[in-house]
Amino acid sequence: MRTGVAEKVGEPNDVLRLESRSVPTPEAGQTLIRVTATPAHASDLHVLRGRYGFSPGTY
Repeated sequence: MRTGVAEKVGEPNDVLRLESRSVPTPEAGQTLIRVTATPAHASDLHVLRGRYGFSPGTY
């Protein structure tokens, strides 16, 4: 699967990168759902920039 990854706070163009990762195997009591696309909401971009009430890694 492909996923957007950011390891630090900053402008999305500078810190966000696309990675390929293996599809996780669900454990007992879990379900795997195939998602073909998902939007990046404006609040997601504020979190990446460190401007949304909390910083990534502090929750």
